[in-house]
Amino acid sequence: MLVAILKIFIFLCVIIIPLRGPSRRKEDNVSHARQSKTYSKYAVNENGGLEVLEDNKAGDR
Repeated sequence: MLVAILKIFIFLCVIIIPLRGPSRRKEDNVSHARQSKTYSKYAVNENGGLEVLEDNKAGDR
């Protein structure tokens, strides 16, 4: 009897835990407005390749 109850409990745990899904993460208290903006000197061209931008206005793209 105890073995049957244990098997049912383990079976339900195997089913319920994957269906529960990922746990929610707490949001960071850090303000995103304080982060500085940095721009890359690389860009993707129309052929999908990576190219180096010559000017310092990498953020204007």
